[in-house]
Amino acid sequence: MFPWFIGIADDEETLENHMSGTWEQLSKSHRDLTEPYSTANGNYHRYWYLGYQFAGSVALHGLGALSDALVGRRKWSDPSVQEERNIVLGESKEAFDKYVTTYQKRAVQIFLEHWHRMVKEEVAAYGERSFFSRNASLADDPDPEPDVGTDAED
Repeated sequence: MFPWFIGIADDEETLENHMSGTWEQLSKSHRDLTEPYSTANGNYHRYWYLGYQFAGSVALHGLGALSDALVGRRKWSDPSVQEERNIVLGESKEAFDKYVTTYQKRAVQIFLEHWHRMVKEEVAAYGERSFFSRNASLADDPDPEPDVGTDAED
């Protein structure tokens, strides 16, 4: 899923770039795990597979209200979204750190719960041409804590 860095108007339907569709269209593509109507800048896709869902697609629900709003599962006016937004953008570093730590633990747990199902679905759909059929060691051992940022220490 691609990030969609675009503003949403106060009516919670109109996107900043009118050529990129509507909030409802974007929300539907995130919900159904399919490609959006067009790109964030309003271009149409080069290869059009309207309604196609990759066989290994697995929705990660329950990450949080703010995450839900970012992918169109909740409106930005939802009180839970506003509460989390206020923590993230607020002045309390302690509240922010607690929010991020809790979010990270929950995200890893949910990821691990869905990993094997995603692998199973991808292998069932693509058989010998499956990524995981060709890379069996990765199918059994998802690394929820990869080495990130080691170059920054150099």
